[in-house]
Amino acid sequence: AVAAILGLQKRYTHRKRFHTGRQPAAQGQMARSLADNLPNACNAEIAQALNNLGNIYRGNGQLAKAEEAYREALAIYAQLARRQPSLFNPLRARTMDHLGMVCRDMKNYKEAQEIFSQALDLYRDGSQQANDGNRLYVWNTLKNLD
Repeated sequence: AVAAILGLQKRYTHRKRFHTGRQPAAQGQMARSLADNLPNACNAEIAQALNNLGNIYRGNGQLAKAEEAYREALAIYAQLARRQPSLFNPLRARTMDHLGMVCRDMKNYKEAQEIFSQALDLYRDGSQQANDGNRLYVWNTLKNLD
């Protein structure tokens, strides 16, 4: 089920076809149900699904729903990062960057700046093992701080 959610969300996100209506909401409910019923299984996939759902909501202009999805994903990533920081802190940082953009879009500039700064710290902490993708996220986050 999680793989199906991820597949649908990635298709919508990559094609930039953001739909309104029930489908994204149903996917979000399914991801949340999985998180409640399988707390120790598939957490990374659930966090990714919530992050993708936030991307869809943001693309639809549903900023409050996007914020909620990103915050749920961050809560899961924070738990996972306690056990494996080198693996999950970059994912936390990416989701924080997305949440910062939502806060900026909602004109909550102070919170956006704080979130972008936290994301930047996580990216920089992981820069010893950084790959080109992480460097790109660092650059984008710096750009968002402007």
